[in-house]
Amino acid sequence: MKQIGHNVFVHQYSPTAGVVVSFGKDGSEAIDGAVYSESGGNPKVSSSEYIKRGENDAKLLEMHRLATESPNKWALLSTKASFIGGWGFRLFDRQIHNMKEQLIPFYSTNFDEFHDRLDLDDFHQAASYQLAFGNELNVKMTLDSTNKVASLEVVDNNDIRSEKPLKGKTKTERFWLSNKFGFQKTVKKEDCLILPAYDASDPTKYPVCIIHQIKRIPMQRFNGMAEWWGSKEWGEVTNDVPKYYKAAFRNGFFVTHHISIPDDYFDKEGLDDVAKEKLKIDTLNEIADVLSGIDDANKILVTFSKYSADGKGILKEIKVTPITNPIKDEAFIRMFEAANLVQASSHAMPGKLAGVQLGSQMGSSGKEIVAEADYLQDYLTYFDRTMICKPVQIAKRIEGLEPLKVLGIKRMESYTPDVTPKDNTSNPNPK
Repeated sequence: MKQIGHNVFVHQYSPTAGVVVSFGKDGSEAIDGAVYSESGGNPKVSSSEYIKRGENDAKLLEMHRLATESPNKWALLSTKASFIGGWGFRLFDRQIHNMKEQLIPFYSTNFDEFHDRLDLDDFHQAASYQLAFGNELNVKMTLDSTNKVASLEVVDNNDIRSEKPLKGKTKTERFWLSNKFGFQKTVKKEDCLILPAYDASDPTKYPVCIIHQIKRIPMQRFNGMAEWWGSKEWGEVTNDVPKYYKAAFRNGFFVTHHISIPDDYFDKEGLDDVAKEKLKIDTLNEIADVLSGIDDANKILVTFSKYSADGKGILKEIKVTPITNPIKDEAFIRMFEAANLVQASSHAMPGKLAGVQLGSQMGSSGKEIVAEADYLQDYLTYFDRTMICKPVQIAKRIEGLEPLKVLGIKRMESYTPDVTPKDNTSNPNPK
């Protein structure tokens, strides 16, 4: 019989069945094992505060809004996520050949069952996006009654907060989960699900726990911080360019004609003010019908004045003057492209791979693009791939699955005619 709480015990009489025994307490009440210590079943001392993410706890919402308003930010994030995740989880046999370590692909039906049972395809995609967006990965690991891993669930980073450590401690011991974070100033503890942090010294200590990982950027002890957040203002520049053009179309930047009408043109004998106003409207409508083709295609500027537009004479009749479209340079387009390249670099991606380097700069060399893709996935995603593999590696060890095999990410491969070596696995025409 094992004590799991204050005056609460559990007796397991078969591998999949057990009974809960309580003394002086309604046994039907839920017992949260994470709230109690291992010494005598006394309640743990816990903090009543959580660590917020930025001003008003809304940093992630702010960056999500910036990405959603952008014409290409989600494309950048999706590209980075794809390079992080590669072609998914695989097992490898580690071998040494000619003093060099090699990872040889290894097939296992047990791993396939494990992969399908935990739905690692969904885990792989969700984890890749969370890392690309925020350099942070939180995974809720649940064990069944036999200590097998029942599920690995990626928790959205905006739905989790680190509990503020007690005095004298620097490590997070518990996490608060709620879908209200960021949407309100403070979330009460009683409105959250409180889960303990994964204990590496005792992997099966808690039936449910959080595996929390962040990029170890200096001074970021609790929350992740993505490099691309530093390009916020460049992202706003990119977002403002289409807004400028949209406002230009709507607010008359593209004015095609200037119509000058003498201010006494409608002063006809025998017409009162109402009749004059009607004549003015009818005349303007007729002019608009003549000059416009498609609805709202052009804008017309109409002025009423005693003098001509150049101020050199008296205006005696209606004058229609075409106006040249002032937008003839590519300044805004160049600025848009420059902002996109800066943003791509903030995601640690070459412009070609990010799809934002356009025109003649894009180049046509497949070899060059493949080389950049290899550089990105082999050198710039190492830490990300280590983080995405860790929860799966923990689950693999808990279940004793293929202990001699290495878990890793299958790298993406490309084939370029006359360039890819014959002995490369991606070459469809090997030696």
